[in-house]
Amino acid sequence: IVGKTVGLEPALVRVAEVAPPMGTKPLPGHDTLLAATIESSAKFRIEVPQVPPTLFKGAMSRLAVVTDRDAETAKPCAVRFSLLTTEPARPNDPKDPKKGNKPQIRAQANAAIGRGEERGAVGIVVPLDVQVTEIDAVLKAELVPHAYSDRVLGTVYSVPLKFAVKPAASVKLDPNSLTLKAGQMNAVRGTLERTAGFDRPVKVSLAGLPQGYQATPTTVPAGNGEFVLQVTT
Repeated sequence: IVGKTVGLEPALVRVAEVAPPMGTKPLPGHDTLLAATIESSAKFRIEVPQVPPTLFKGAMSRLAVVTDRDAETAKPCAVRFSLLTTEPARPNDPKDPKKGNKPQIRAQANAAIGRGEERGAVGIVVPLDVQVTEIDAVLKAELVPHAYSDRVLGTVYSVPLKFAVKPAASVKLDPNSLTLKAGQMNAVRGTLERTAGFDRPVKVSLAGLPQGYQATPTTVPAGNGEFVLQVTT
C-alpha cells in the first residue's frame, strides 16, 4: 500500500508497513500501521512422484501430480498448473520481433485438479520442431476458484525437474518401392523406428505430392514398425 501526496512538488511517497522499524517512530501526521495481519501463503504444496525421463517431440507427455492441501483450501478451490522452463525463445522471424515467437514446451492449457481432488495429471505439450535436447523446469501451481479464474489465491512450485527432449520416431522408406508407375496404385513401403520409451500409434502420410497424385495416410499401431502407403499417380 503506497500513499502519494497530491498538489505538492516534489510529491511525498510513503509505503505502509506492518509495523515501524525497530527503534523508529512514524513521521508526524503519517500512520504506518496497517489494520491487517500478513499470513503465510495458502497452505498447500505439490509433488511430482515420477518424472518421465524423456519428452518426445510432437507428442504429449503426462506428468502425475499429487497435491497436499488443508481442508479449508481443498473443498472450495481448484489447483491450476503451468510449466516454467529454461527453453530459450525462438522468434518466427529473427529480423522482425513483432512476428512473435514459435510455440514452446508448455503445460496443456488450463490443466487443473478439481475441487476436493488430490491427484491428477498435467499434459506437457512438446512442439515437433523444438531445438533443445534437454530442459530444466518447475511446475507452477495456482490455487484458484476454478480452472479459468483470473483470481489467484496462492502459488507454489514443484522441486526442479529435468527432461531430455528427443524425437519420438524416425521413418525409413524402402528405396525399391519409390519408383511409381503411372495411372495405377503403388505401394510405398517403409519402417517406423521408435525412440526407446515411446510406444504409441503413429500416423504416417506423404506431404508435398504434385497435383494429381494421391496418397492414403496410414496409422502404425503401437508395437508395429512396418507400414505401406498406397499412392496413386
